[in-house]
Amino acid sequence: MTDLMHMSEPVEFAPAPSMPSLSQGVQVALNDPFSGHWDAERALDHLDRLGIEGSIDAELGALTASLQPATRQWFGKRLSSLWTLFMAARQADPRAMTAWMVETARLLSDLPFDVVGHAIDEAIRTARHNFIPSVGEIRAIADPIVRERRTHIERLHRMSAALRDPSRAGAREERREAQRRQDAAANVRTMVQATDRSFPSEVGRV
Repeated sequence: MTDLMHMSEPVEFAPAPSMPSLSQGVQVALNDPFSGHWDAERALDHLDRLGIEGSIDAELGALTASLQPATRQWFGKRLSSLWTLFMAARQADPRAMTAWMVETARLLSDLPFDVVGHAIDEAIRTARHNFIPSVGEIRAIADPIVRERRTHIERLHRMSAALRDPSRAGAREERREAQRRQDAAANVRTMVQATDRSFPSEVGRV
């Protein structure tokens, strides 16, 4: 852990990468707020209606890449600046700083780079005390984000596999064609109802 022990060096700002942003349509498909049971085929149908079914692999690749953990060098810089922010006005044993940095990095090292950076920032912003945010406070922010991301990755894998399964293609196209016919019939009914509502006013002006 020697990368964490640069106490004599100037404190450097250590930004984390931005968190990946899924398109709104993909988010809806992955979370399925309209049903209590998520289904890969229903999610694919949603993306097909939006015309973005072909974006699955790109979204999956971006999310998978975002699981990369932070480097030890980043932890050294970020934790050093965090210690300075909260402990500059306090007298502390330099050995305490080293022990804190090593243990904190160890307990956060499994988190994705962007998530741990975001969680540290949020823990500072929302802190209601004047002490360094604890590992527990940081993980309380980070862990739900990681769980959701892993769920999204698992669902995107299932959607990608379903899309490539030739045994599902026929039933999928039949289902979508039936849905297109229903949508077309609904549109016709809507137009007819709109015409019926406007007809009396037209008669009244004759």
